[in-house]
Amino acid sequence: ALQAHGVRVPEEVIVTGFDNESTRGLDVLSLTTIQPDYETVIAGAIRMLDQKIRGLPGPHRLPVPGVLVKGESCGCGCRPAEYFRETTQRIVAKMEDQNRQVQKMNRLSIDLSACDSLDDLHRVVIQHWSDLSFVRDYYLCLFGTAGHFSRGLQEQACLTLAIRDHRDCGMPMINFDSARLLPDMCDDRNESQMLFVKLLHQQDSLYGYAMIRYEHGNTPSGFYVQRNVLLSSALQNIHKREEMQALYEERRRSSITDLMTGLLNRRGFFEKLEPLWPGLRGDRVTFVCIDLDHLKQINDTYGHAAGDFAIRLVGQAIRETLEDGCAAARIGGDEFVLFLPGSRSERYPALFEKKLEALNRLENRTFSVTASAGSISVVPDVYLTIEQCLQLGDEAMYQVKEDHHRISRKEDQT
Repeated sequence: ALQAHGVRVPEEVIVTGFDNESTRGLDVLSLTTIQPDYETVIAGAIRMLDQKIRGLPGPHRLPVPGVLVKGESCGCGCRPAEYFRETTQRIVAKMEDQNRQVQKMNRLSIDLSACDSLDDLHRVVIQHWSDLSFVRDYYLCLFGTAGHFSRGLQEQACLTLAIRDHRDCGMPMINFDSARLLPDMCDDRNESQMLFVKLLHQQDSLYGYAMIRYEHGNTPSGFYVQRNVLLSSALQNIHKREEMQALYEERRRSSITDLMTGLLNRRGFFEKLEPLWPGLRGDRVTFVCIDLDHLKQINDTYGHAAGDFAIRLVGQAIRETLEDGCAAARIGGDEFVLFLPGSRSERYPALFEKKLEALNRLENRTFSVTASAGSISVVPDVYLTIEQCLQLGDEAMYQVKEDHHRISRKEDQT
């Protein structure tokens, strides 16, 4: 600063320092300063602390021994020609190292930006682990619990990624109290541990923290800080993708689900069945078509709310009798269809009617909900479509419905 203002050093002003922090520049004079004996200071400070903990008398002041280092800033020293050569080499080497680090950061940034999941994140971290040769242990902890990570400080954290002694420990997914910082598996009983903690955040979103244990003699660098910024950005992207995926799945489920009964709608039924249909050729399958009886009469007599109840009750009876591997949908106002792999049609209508009767008794309404179920069993081939099967099922169902009406008319006449 003095030189920049035209003040000559040391001719007009003498400058001295006290900690021997090297300027190591070519255009700045070497500084006359003191080289403190840091090891003696640290050892003395530990002894003082130990004495105070034990309640023993001891000194309250600690002298800081040092050695005079003569430099050009007071006119006492000069830099030899070798200094300029070594300093030039050091500056060039530092610039080359910075360029290498920048290239590594660029590659890491590209790879992290393509991460869609924590599995991808783990793969990229391991892929770039050689860039952190000065790190011995690495732990990535996210707030929340496995599968339910949160934005913001939480009482629970999850050890999502672990590297010990340069060895990949995978994704442990161990939940623990975040106040402890790390779970028990990270303890090293053989030696003391000093870990560097770095929060992982983007703007007002806090995702967790990284804890690292350096190799002896290494310290955090500016590039490690930048690395954590990239990691935080990747976590933010993953979180946003998960939110978007969850929103998409919710919308998709809504688009293929009948809200009144919880069954599939017509679109959902075909979406589920069409990909399976070519692989079912040669195997016998069953379609069951169900139609609610007397819905108009229920609506006219008890109101549309009662009609909605009747539809929901049929849907409940279907859900509670549906087996794994089957599909059921409400494809119209009071029309339902089921797909059953194999020849299960013989027992399903009776099973459904029994369940519907049980639900009627449980509800104990002034009217009973009944339905007609017709079924067909077919062997799909290249010429048979799902629509044709539904048409055949409808014909079987209407035959059952006609039989019910005929029986009902006879009972009324009696």
